[in-house]
Amino acid sequence: MENHQISLHEMQIWVRGLSREWRDNAEIAHRAGVARRTARHHTKRLVDLGLVERTKVFPGFRFRIADNASNNNPDYFLRLERAQGALRTNEEAA
Repeated sequence: MENHQISLHEMQIWVRGLSREWRDNAEIAHRAGVARRTARHHTKRLVDLGLVERTKVFPGFRFRIADNASNNNPDYFLRLERAQGALRTNEEAA
C-alpha cells in the first residue's frame, strides 16, 4: 500500500480501537478486530504522525488519541476524518 493511502485496518484502529483513554495494543487490536501485530504497526505509524500519544507502562506501551491531534498533523487528521465518514457511508449502504 502506498504511503498516501489509508488502509481499512488503520481506519478500524482509529475508529474502534483508539480513544482518549490509555489502551495497550492487545486491547486496541481486540476492539478494532485486527491482529495484535497489525495494531502494533498502525499505532507506531500514528504515533510517528503525531496523532497518537504513547507512554511506557510496564510491561509495555499504552496509547491514546493525542489531545491536540488535529493540530499536530492537520492534513492527515482531516484525511482520517473524511475516510471515517466514507467508511460509515459504505457500512450503511451494505
